[in-house]
Amino acid sequence: MPMKRLVDKLPPESFQRIHRAHIVYLLRVEEVTDGMVRIDKEMLPLSPAMQGEFMWRLNAV
Repeated sequence: MPMKRLVDKLPPESFQRIHRAHIVYLLRVEEVTDGMVRIDKEMLPLSPAMQGEFMWRLNAV
């Protein structure tokens, strides 16, 4: 299933695409630093193109 279709099926208030290969559950984000997002012990890349919307949505949660 393409990522776009998967994102469209998830509740938009809870999930955000942060990279072409990653979707995160906003309540699990622990840290955002230097273009990376930490969830548990995993560091995931944050696309510069998606950073603005992600940061806005993260602050709204």
